[in-house]
Amino acid sequence: MTKADFDITVNWVAEGYKETSEDVRRKTGIKRYRVDLGPIKGHRIQFETDETYHYYFYDETGDYYGCNVFVTSWFHTVTYYSDRPNIVRITGS
Repeated sequence: MTKADFDITVNWVAEGYKETSEDVRRKTGIKRYRVDLGPIKGHRIQFETDETYHYYFYDETGDYYGCNVFVTSWFHTVTYYSDRPNIVRITGS
């Protein structure tokens, strides 16, 4: 079975580790995530997934940051720089 590409809207803010909704989990494979805000615009997304996708995480400015997941047995990390660091959209293919 071929998995489907996705493009979803989210509202990920810095609140420690959070479980994703069933809808997000079903579409993306992402089970848990965390957004950490750095002291000088350097921020980090950590996420755990059951799927192998090339993920793109979009911040509130429309900038995006990629992570190509091909091993699903650990947390993945994306470091990024942004004036508006909340994650509002995720795509995967």
